[in-house]
Amino acid sequence: MNHNLPFLETQRVTIWWVWLLLLSINGFSVYALVQQLGMGKPVGNNPVSDTGLIIIAVSFLLLTAGIAMITLHTKLDDQGVHFKLFPFHLKFRLHKWEDIQSAEVRQYKPIAEYGGWGLRMGPGGMAYNMSGNRGLQLVLKNGKRILIGTQKPEEISAFLKNRTANGAGVPS
Repeated sequence: MNHNLPFLETQRVTIWWVWLLLLSINGFSVYALVQQLGMGKPVGNNPVSDTGLIIIAVSFLLLTAGIAMITLHTKLDDQGVHFKLFPFHLKFRLHKWEDIQSAEVRQYKPIAEYGGWGLRMGPGGMAYNMSGNRGLQLVLKNGKRILIGTQKPEEISAFLKNRTANGAGVPS
């Protein structure tokens, strides 16, 4: 047993322009609802029906709430690397240390390598990332590659270094 304290991280969507876009759309939806339903003034040259306007506004509010719920949970402990991208994963996924060929923190290019942030597939394997450009790169013994984004690269590096120093080893 390594007795290394676990590394824990929880991340949410923090990309400012995503929130600006969603808040702008929701703001306009509320404005349109007030104008058209509350004041009786149709919005635009070819206004959508009241029912259509309600459906559009509620859809954008639900989309915004859904994005606000997306959470990446990461845990490194003696057992291995656990992660869960809620609501896509309801349970943690575990990659045990003995199944990992290498584990290292690296800088990456989210758009060029994976097409952006979130749950992504790229030429370099799967990525689970919320923002930024640093992540824990895992290469599994079966050849699969998984990148887990982090806002705490120094803490993950320290965990991996401590694990090695305690004789448990970290694949590299």
